[in-house]
Amino acid sequence: MENNTNVKFVKNDKANSQPDQVKFEYISLGLMERPKTKLVLEKHITGLTIKPVASGVGLIANATANIDDIFKKKEGEVIDLEGQKDGLIAIKSGREERGQWYLQTDTTELAQGADAYITYTYVIKNEGDEDYLSEELVNAYKDNKGTVNDIVCNNYSEYLIALEGLVKDKIKSKDFTKGEYLSDFYYTGKTNTENNFNPISVLATVEELQETLNPKVSFVNSTTDFSIIKDSEGEVLVEKKNVYKQDGTEIAEEEIKEQIKSVKIEGGIEGGTKKLLQTGETLSDIQNNKEDFIEKTMDTSKKLVVSVGLSASEIENGGVYDSYIAQITHYTNAAGRRDQSTPENLAYVHSEDKNMTMESYKDSNGNMITAKTVHANGNIGVQYFLYKDNKEEEINRTKIKLEKDKLIYEGVTYEKLNEDDEFWAERFIITKPTGEDKLTAVQIAIISVSAVVILGVGIILIKKFVLKK
Repeated sequence: MENNTNVKFVKNDKANSQPDQVKFEYISLGLMERPKTKLVLEKHITGLTIKPVASGVGLIANATANIDDIFKKKEGEVIDLEGQKDGLIAIKSGREERGQWYLQTDTTELAQGADAYITYTYVIKNEGDEDYLSEELVNAYKDNKGTVNDIVCNNYSEYLIALEGLVKDKIKSKDFTKGEYLSDFYYTGKTNTENNFNPISVLATVEELQETLNPKVSFVNSTTDFSIIKDSEGEVLVEKKNVYKQDGTEIAEEEIKEQIKSVKIEGGIEGGTKKLLQTGETLSDIQNNKEDFIEKTMDTSKKLVVSVGLSASEIENGGVYDSYIAQITHYTNAAGRRDQSTPENLAYVHSEDKNMTMESYKDSNGNMITAKTVHANGNIGVQYFLYKDNKEEEINRTKIKLEKDKLIYEGVTYEKLNEDDEFWAERFIITKPTGEDKLTAVQIAIISVSAVVILGVGIILIKKFVLKK
């Protein structure tokens, strides 16, 4: 106990049958809660190019979206697009609602087919707390050497041993307590005037992203940010995940052709060890507010490009291309507590169940509660729905208790299916303009040939008419 600890004896009125109490105030046990990390992953479409196969035909679409502008939008709002965007509208995805890039186009331009290229941008944010370490401690780790009170240490291990000796001496001489050592000396370097090490901001580093590709699309090998995952023999995927079907059943996905992971960079940031992404650099201009910290430590450097072949007949049947769920699989945390999410624990790669979002919970009987975005009177809000016995029931939010990985409703615990380090993206949809006659590719080809024949006959008849005249 510290010297300023007070002891209070509280005598209660016997009429209330309350026992007397002894209260200890201002107790310091030298303990403090470390800043926590909360890595959040998002993924958004930021580019769409559709190039017809037929020569001489211009691009059907060639639009882009700025990732910074996307973050200024709320879930379900329209995304601003640049470039060739006729017939195209983009709606932002969120955890409670999947957005879409929706294109209406004349299928006559696709009579010979077209190739679509979709660009996705991955976003990593640290929505947790800012954390610090002693600059000398960080430098000793990076340089694998250091100096403690004129003791030259040839490696990081020697540095820690010397540092431990210094701490013991400081505690023995009562220069500071263990609590002060943990809170100030080790984490921020602030001990006293003799050893005032500058604290520097330390951030979590994401080492690897991973996801399974929709079998409808193909990985574009020209992108260097990702590579296809193979087993040790280089023949099959490392791991197969599950897909929830429309009826809520969970089956092993057998059609998956490609699973990808992000490529690690040799040398890393500032010539350090292997690193992939970092939620920002050491920043001296961060203001003292959470939003500024998140914005300036956000990483948007990783992109993925996939391609898909389009045809008029496919659009007739509904050209819908969903992005499967991406996840963070490996990360390192220089300081602070464990991330709120567990890496590499994705339960499934995709769901065709329209009742599921990234904020769905299931109980032991398979009943599900889902948070969905609701649009009403120009406003956007979130509402919870219970799915039980093939029925949908809107439930009162005040009766819901949300915890870290679960939801409790009427005494029943529902486990969360997706964490914050997992995310889907907008789906790509291509259809014909509303009200256009539904024509198959064969019909389009027949009409095209017929038009040529009629035109030829017309020219012959006109020539005959002129000759006769």
